[in-house]
Amino acid sequence: MMKRLAMAAAGLVGLAILAGCGGIPKERGICPRVAILGDVGKITKFRPGAPETAENVMFTGEMREIKITCKYNDQQLIELEADVFVTMILRKGPAMGGDVAELPYFVTVTDRRGTVLSKREFPLRVSFSGSAAVEHTEKSWQFYRLRRGYSGIEYETWVGFQLDDRQLEFNRRNATR
Repeated sequence: MMKRLAMAAAGLVGLAILAGCGGIPKERGICPRVAILGDVGKITKFRPGAPETAENVMFTGEMREIKITCKYNDQQLIELEADVFVTMILRKGPAMGGDVAELPYFVTVTDRRGTVLSKREFPLRVSFSGSAAVEHTEKSWQFYRLRRGYSGIEYETWVGFQLDDRQLEFNRRNATR
């Protein structure tokens, strides 16, 4: 009886993991795990050359959520493609001169040991359309060539804003506040 309960619980955990990547695929395997990288999941853009003070903030951004859907493309189950959806909140600051924020973000694919297999940078233009803040969801397409015998779970997909050294240091200084 206990063995059957343990097997049933393991099955439910497996279904919960599969459901977490946008649905159960028809083929074996599941989507790669996804994460927003802590140090680069936020951005504060200051007026160029100005001190890092509240009145010099052009805009801020924060990645809030990441989701992934995936499917296998071949019979051998070694080609996987995925759509990665990143939802972010952008807010205008007092130094914002226009209505459009331009900021790059990246998507990195790694194996489970953290070895970077690919990194792609994407330009991003977001219009505030007269609002003080906007929620924006960005979609990117990713391709994974899986090692034989591996499934998508053996890979990870990390996202973040492509920050310069000053922005990264600002995030690290303000992480505990």
